[in-house]
Amino acid sequence: MRTRDWFGMAVAILLGIGPSAYAQALDGSVPMLCALSAVHDCGEWGRCDRVSAEAANVPHFVRIDVGQGTVSAVGQSRRSAPIQQVERRDGRLILQGGQESRAWSILIAGESGALSATVLDESSVIAMFGTCTVP
Repeated sequence: MRTRDWFGMAVAILLGIGPSAYAQALDGSVPMLCALSAVHDCGEWGRCDRVSAEAANVPHFVRIDVGQGTVSAVGQSRRSAPIQQVERRDGRLILQGGQESRAWSILIAGESGALSATVLDESSVIAMFGTCTVP
């Protein structure tokens, strides 16, 4: 298990949430809080560079509320994007949408809370990694 996988489980244990309840909570049935730990900016020629969240214009924290159908920035920026597709497969939650000429995808592993996400347009991809938990 990678380091970021342990973070979500540690938070669940501290909150008194058992592993099976934690996995169920990360299926989209309740709102989640996700923290980004790594952001990469990839150009159209395949070169990817690790960048700060600020440089990529993405928030450090996002709130995902499948019930309300939104992914929202937490903090000063109150940006929000509608979730247009939800799929649950093999213990993973897969979310997709599009806004302002961009498409995005988020995958959350139910057992660990590990998050992988992308935002893409015709010439670049922002790849993000992090961890989600129930607040």
